[in-house]
Amino acid sequence: MKVTVKKIYPVYAWSWDIVTRKGEQKSDVYSVLDKYRSEKDDVCGICRASYNGTCPSCKIPGTMCPLIVGSCNHNFHYHCIFRWLNTLNSKGLCPMCRQEFKLDKKLVINSDYLQKFEVLARKNRERRALNVDEEDNGIDNMIIDAAGIEDDSSSDNSNFLGDSHERSDVLMY
Repeated sequence: MKVTVKKIYPVYAWSWDIVTRKGEQKSDVYSVLDKYRSEKDDVCGICRASYNGTCPSCKIPGTMCPLIVGSCNHNFHYHCIFRWLNTLNSKGLCPMCRQEFKLDKKLVINSDYLQKFEVLARKNRERRALNVDEEDNGIDNMIIDAAGIEDDSSSDNSNFLGDSHERSDVLMY
């Protein structure tokens, strides 16, 4: 029987544990950290799947489901963070800390994706600029409407500030 290997998908595991020699005591800092460390911490912040596994978009673990590290030091599966940043609700922000999400350019694992994420970041900045313009127009329209209400309700503005607390149709900001 002959077996032909077409592709290999290496899977590896790692942890942040620091190895100590036998008999050597861990420092107090590491003892405290051990209390709070759990396997639940090593999951994608979006899909909650383990980094050792795959995101919901992938079938096979390995190079097809890489990790992405943001400049804020939050890690995500590539597919998860790309899909998140492509939604209107994301506003281009990290889902964990709500800072603008940018790839950490110093890390080699991000180098293949820098251009794709830069295009996505530019698109999100344009979306935010459009939303700010729409909000500004909405506020301008509210002010114009409020001014129209005041102009229609009183023709004499000489005592406008003096009697504004008695009138119910004056908008207060």
